[in-house]
Amino acid sequence: MAAPVRLARPRLATVLAVAASLAALSAALDMKIRAGRASVLRVLVHDASASCGARAMPDEREIAALLEGLGSSDRVCVLSFAARVGWAVRQCSASDLRRELARAAAIARPADPHGSSLFGALFGAADDAIRNRDAHSGRRLELIVATDGRATDRLETPLGTVIAKLRDAGCASMRVLRREPTIASPIVAELRGPGAARAGEPFTLEARGVATRDETLVELLDDSGVVETRQVRGEGPFRLAFTRIEENTGPRALSARIVGATEIPPPVARVALTSPGEALLIGADPRRVPGIEAGWRTLRDLRARDLAPLLAMHDVVVLDDVPSSGLDGLDRELREFVEKGGGVVLLGGPHSFGAGGWAGRDIERISPLVARPLDGTGTFLYVAIDGSGSMAETWSDAPGAATRDAVVRGAANALAGFAGDDTRVALRQFSHDLLPEGGAVEVIPISAMGRAVDSMRPPGGPTALLPPLREVLTLSSARGEKRRSALILTDGRTAEKASELREALVALEAAHVRVTFVLPGTGALDAEARPLREALTGTSVRVIGATSPERLAEIFREVEEQARVDEPVVSDRKLVLDDATGLLAADAVPRSALRLDRVWLADGARQLVVTDRDEPVAALRRVGLGAVAALATRPGDPNWLPADAATARLVASLVRAVARPASGRVRVERDGATRLLVAYEPSPGAEPPAFARLNGEQGDAVPLVPADGGLLACEVGTRAEWVDLVAADGRVLATAGLDTPVPAEYRDPPAVDLDALAALACRDATPPATPLAPWLAAFAAVLALASVAAARIKSSGASAR
Repeated sequence: MAAPVRLARPRLATVLAVAASLAALSAALDMKIRAGRASVLRVLVHDASASCGARAMPDEREIAALLEGLGSSDRVCVLSFAARVGWAVRQCSASDLRRELARAAAIARPADPHGSSLFGALFGAADDAIRNRDAHSGRRLELIVATDGRATDRLETPLGTVIAKLRDAGCASMRVLRREPTIASPIVAELRGPGAARAGEPFTLEARGVATRDETLVELLDDSGVVETRQVRGEGPFRLAFTRIEENTGPRALSARIVGATEIPPPVARVALTSPGEALLIGADPRRVPGIEAGWRTLRDLRARDLAPLLAMHDVVVLDDVPSSGLDGLDRELREFVEKGGGVVLLGGPHSFGAGGWAGRDIERISPLVARPLDGTGTFLYVAIDGSGSMAETWSDAPGAATRDAVVRGAANALAGFAGDDTRVALRQFSHDLLPEGGAVEVIPISAMGRAVDSMRPPGGPTALLPPLREVLTLSSARGEKRRSALILTDGRTAEKASELREALVALEAAHVRVTFVLPGTGALDAEARPLREALTGTSVRVIGATSPERLAEIFREVEEQARVDEPVVSDRKLVLDDATGLLAADAVPRSALRLDRVWLADGARQLVVTDRDEPVAALRRVGLGAVAALATRPGDPNWLPADAATARLVASLVRAVARPASGRVRVERDGATRLLVAYEPSPGAEPPAFARLNGEQGDAVPLVPADGGLLACEVGTRAEWVDLVAADGRVLATAGLDTPVPAEYRDPPAVDLDALAALACRDATPPATPLAPWLAAFAAVLALASVAAARIKSSGASAR
């Protein structure tokens, strides 16, 4: 009989013990197992600057790098940058990228290539990832940066800020696709000027740059074109000096460039040309004003951007009968100019203190003479717009002409920008009744008129004029304004009785409400408007025709201007000196005036010249740190004051009374990107500046601190164009221009170490893994128990035998 087969129990126990030991050792070594692949959010940061070829969209190499290794669950986007940063393609799937790029290329606006906002682009990519973290939770953020590394925005977005933002966004990797810079052009990099100079005296501009060939030509340009051409001999860096003499005061902007290099923005030197004591004369048309030697500027010559520095370069600014419609920002600039220490003389005339003049405008707030009594309470203007079906007709027979309703809405909207600050308006639409029917009328500031115009309903229905005429009478009687007017735009086609219309118009006249009807067309009332034509007979109601949309807008403005003030004209007045301070000499007052606008003295003003009936004619007022003088007549006009020697002495005396002390000599120069050096030679007895106020930037004045060689220094922004030098008490002592070099993109900025940036900005990019220590430790324990059990089984088997 064969012997029984025995199990190898000792071997099993040994194997289990060895396995338990190995599991325990693995747990002690903290072994891990890699998790499955995480989904990816990959961003291509694409350089579209000039040094990278100014390509708006990435090329095939960059697109391939962006898509490499991505799956269906991954997302991509493209961020493009040059001088500014913008998204070319927002987050999309990898399969949709090419379609989205084609769509973006079709609608993309040309980017400004004159800058490399690399740091801003990286910051923007990280910031977008942070703000949209919930939308791509769990996705790995990967960056692909295609650039030559020329960052021109280091000052705006520091490197440390970019690194911190990328780390906060959880950037896992950054791959750099390096490009070679393509800019290698001859260039004028800087044009250095003195910042300020005296008119009629020479000053020097220095052009600095690099020539790439012999006999390179350099042009100096101003607003009119090329003013001088110089030749550079030899290659390499160069410096050229241009000497200029400018006869007229005001701001000048000159630039320089290599002949033929029109694609590169040229450097600019801004120079403030002054003439101590000279006035700036602003008016509708150039003319000789007695008693003033001044540089002329017509309203058409003024540019809003250069207005503030233009005023600041003069000691006195004289306004010669500027119409209310021509102010448009000039009055606000004048107020700021005089508050900083400047002088202003307001020469009155038909467009100044009379009807349709300055009443209610900002300029009246600085004037020592006002067009209305001080107890005046603003203007109430009732605007009624025909909303009947005939307003849906076209304004003219021209093809594509707008409807009457559309034109009227545009004119009403345009009125808001030209009206007086204290004009209140009630805007109503009417057809068979007031619209909306039963709605309460709202009296609003005229600046809010656009909102009311937009809420008007489309035209429809018949015309009824009696409802608006009766409502304006009711509203006017309840208003506190002393000046009340009604502007009613209609074609006049109404079936109402002429007697009832006339009764309403007479009642309005008795209530001192001025009524103006405005008709689309020539102003003639047709047969369908016969009741209105009959009702107007014998009244003072005006009827004006508007033959074009432009004329309609003008009429709206004229009616509002004339509503602000009456036309109190006095004539044949003797003039008397009333100047206790001795600002005016006795022979500076003409003996009489043929006609005068009736004016009143403003609060805080003192009168210098009055009529024999104690009516003010000339006055002076302190405003801020400066002074304003006003003359209620227009010298040189035979219907006003005669252009004789006495008139000239009066005007010259007013100019001297408000003129600020002449500014000293000044020179400014940029020292690097953000430091400004100032040399200031004050006039005898004057103080030096304490602050610099930058016209091109917002913010408070910057302190000037002593520097070497008696200079003053301060920090300025790279985009500042003009600087005011300000005394300790806030007076502006001088104004100077600041030079602007060509964009840093063309001045060979040092490249960023992108490898170091990637190493610092990216977190540990090791793929996520699951730790095995807990599992291995438990497995080792189980194996150990199993080996012990196996050994006991063997032992009990042996005893049984």
